[in-house]
This record gives sequence, C-alpha cells and structure tokens, in this order.
Amino acid sequence: MANAAREAEKLLGDVADGLARGRTDASEATDWHRRALRLERMVGEARSAVGWSRESLRGNPRRRSAAAPHRRSSSSATTMSSPSSTT
Repeated sequence: MANAAREAEKLLGDVADGLARGRTDASEATDWHRRALRLERMVGEARSAVGWSRESLRGNPRRRSAAAPHRRSSSSATTMSSPSSTT
C-alpha cells in the first residue's frame, strides 16, 4: 500500500507541475494515463491482499487468543490457589 501511496503522490505532483506550465503534449498526457492505470492495478492488488488477510483471519481458530490474550487478575489467582477461600 505504501508503494501505491508514493506512486500516487509522484503522479499527482507530475500532473500538477505539467498543468501549472500551461502546456502539455500528448506524450506526457499518455504517460500520466499509463501511470494512473498502473496505480489502479496496484490499489486493486492491495485491496485483494487485505481481503485475503481478513479471510484467513476469519478461518484461523487461534485468532481470538492471539488478538486478546487472557489476563489473570491477582484475586482470581489467589482464589484458585487457596481452596479455603471458597469454603
């Protein structure tokens, strides 16, 4: 995704510079168009990768334990270690 962001920044900067000059030729406009199409593909690939990652997390039975590790409070540890506290 970072590559796509850098490419978008560079492309938009080049387009802005070209338009600020007031004259662009067909070759320059064609290059911008080609780069915009490549950027579109990069973004699509990034979206696909994010979708696959989400799907694999959904199917991973360990995701909940990895995402939210269980914490033991000191009171539950005390209760579990001293049986006399429950009588």
